[in-house]
Amino acid sequence: MLLQNSYLNNVSVQLSNFFTFKPWEIPQFSFLNPFSGFDKSSTAPVTFQQLFHHHRYQYSSFVPIFTDGSKSDGHVGCGVVSPSDTLSYRLHNCCSVSTVELVAIFCALREISPSNQRNIIIYTDSMSALETISS
Repeated sequence: MLLQNSYLNNVSVQLSNFFTFKPWEIPQFSFLNPFSGFDKSSTAPVTFQQLFHHHRYQYSSFVPIFTDGSKSDGHVGCGVVSPSDTLSYRLHNCCSVSTVELVAIFCALREISPSNQRNIIIYTDSMSALETISS
């Protein structure tokens, strides 16, 4: 009766291989925050721009991947930008902003080839996503 009322009997399930690593071989991630110690309300935007450019210079051998998530007026989605590709994903409207930001990072990680031994750096503007990942 419950399935009939919630229309769950029409749900299709797709199998997906989300992870390319075994759970006991979870890769280690480092978090860098070149902006720590700077208060957004009292720091000029040009200071953050200079800090970012200096950070990119320090890690110029790393391939940058940028992520972002957004929720606005019934539109929810995220994007991933790398030197070789730009991807966007539409997500369900019930997703929270935090979830959307985490999905963006997840999508960026999926784009990294397991055989690729290059250094990758993922940029996000979501401190809450980083705190969630590190906890």
